[in-house]
Amino acid sequence: MHMTRRSVPVLVPLLVVVSLTLAACAPAPPDAPAPSRIGLYGDSIGLQASPWFEQSVADAGRTPMGGSFPGAAACDVAEWVHTDLWGPTPPDAVAVTVVGNSFTPCMELSEGVLATPDTPEFLELYREAITSIADETLAAGVPLLFAWGPPSAGPGDDEWVEQLPIRDLAQEIAQTHPNMQLVDAGAAVTPVGGGYAVDLPCVPDETRAQGCSDGQIQIRVSETDGHFACRESQMSNGWPRPCPVYSSGARRYGEALAVAANAALSDQSRGPTGPADPPGS
Repeated sequence: MHMTRRSVPVLVPLLVVVSLTLAACAPAPPDAPAPSRIGLYGDSIGLQASPWFEQSVADAGRTPMGGSFPGAAACDVAEWVHTDLWGPTPPDAVAVTVVGNSFTPCMELSEGVLATPDTPEFLELYREAITSIADETLAAGVPLLFAWGPPSAGPGDDEWVEQLPIRDLAQEIAQTHPNMQLVDAGAAVTPVGGGYAVDLPCVPDETRAQGCSDGQIQIRVSETDGHFACRESQMSNGWPRPCPVYSSGARRYGEALAVAANAALSDQSRGPTGPADPPGS
C-alpha cells in the first residue's frame, strides 16, 4: 500500500498513545533507601558527648539515635539497646560508653544494697550486661562499638585511675563476638603518654571564644572531677541535658566514637531479610 502524506497525522497520535500506555505500565523507580541509623547509649559521658556525636553522624549522611542518662549502669544500657534493636526503627550500628556506675536498681544485690564498684559481684553484673548487648547486636547483625571511660583523677597529685576492669571485661567478650569493636575514645581526652589532665592543647579550629588560650583549652571540670568541662549548669532548664555550650572534651570524645561507628558501618549491612529474632524469643 502506498502511504500518502494524509495518513501521517493519523499515525502520530497512535504512537503517542502507545508510548504513554507503556510508560504507565513501567515499574516505578524504587524509593531511595533511608539513611542508616547509629545509636549512642551510655551514662553521663555519653549524654555530654551526644551533641558532637550526633553532628558527626549527621555529617556522614546518617541518622543519630539512642539515649544516655547520668548515673546509668551497663544493665540500664542493655535494656535501652534491646528496646531499640527490636523496635520499629532499629539502629544499624550501636555505640556504647559506660564508666562503671552503680546507682540504679539493676545494680542491686538485694533490696537497697548496691554492688560496690570493682568487686566480683559488680564485675559479674557488668559482664552479664555487656554480654547481653553483644549477644543482641550480633543476633541483629549490627556492629557494636564499645568505649570504656577515660582516666579519672586519682586520690593524690599526678595520680589517675583508668577504667581497666571494664575494658578487660569488654576485651574478653569481644573475642567471641565478631561484631564487637573496642574504641579507646578516652584517648581523645588524655595527654600523650596517658594520664589525667584538666587542660590539653587546642585543636586547630578552636577559638578564644570557645576557651582556647595560649594554645591550651580546658577538658575537665577540675582536678577532682572526671566530667568534661561545661561552662553552664547541666542541672537546670530540663536536666539532665547535654552541655548547652561548647565543650572541648565532650566534642573530642563524641567525635572519636562517631568516627569509629561511621567506619564500622561503611562496610556493614543488615542483609536483605533484616535482623534475626531477639535472642531467647
